[in-house]
Amino acid sequence: MADMESPATVPAVELRISISETEPLIWRQLVLPETATVAELHEAIQCAFGWKNSHLYAVAGRDRTGKKRIIMGVDDGDLPADSEIAASVRLLELFDAQTSGQSDLEYDYDFGDNWTHEIDVVGPAVLPESSITCNGGAMRGPVEDSGGVQGYANVVAVVSNPKHPEHREAVDWLELVTLRRAWQSLIRQLLIATP
Repeated sequence: MADMESPATVPAVELRISISETEPLIWRQLVLPETATVAELHEAIQCAFGWKNSHLYAVAGRDRTGKKRIIMGVDDGDLPADSEIAASVRLLELFDAQTSGQSDLEYDYDFGDNWTHEIDVVGPAVLPESSITCNGGAMRGPVEDSGGVQGYANVVAVVSNPKHPEHREAVDWLELVTLRRAWQSLIRQLLIATP
């Protein structure tokens, strides 16, 4: 029997990403290669929280050297002054994997609903080459376009109270949104699988 080579590993950073002001706290723990870009971090966050990648996003704050950074995922090339393109900034510029604790950077998604995610460095890790993992978390990701933290909390309260006057309407809306998400996911999978 031939000896199978183990996959190559790469240095990585383990991050805990929490949606600010949620109660109970909604969070995920992701491990990404240090060489991953902010655009790749964005994709991982989208997947981990169940977001639809339908809105603009930015990472803002201070990097590991204390330099102020605004990094945006703008697809039309129209960046505000003093901001950088997400696909050109690597995580190793932003996070020191050896220093655990809260970073000075936040990920903001959907500038209308304003979902702010706090990013904490858990520590260094290693990963098989070309992989990203989610190794922990709590609570379901909020429903997209639900009005931010307060709007989503209201949806949850209304849906969980059958006597609320808006209960049926909220349940119908939630079913429509989650069904649409399931269909979009299925269509994406079919498109990827199509030769």
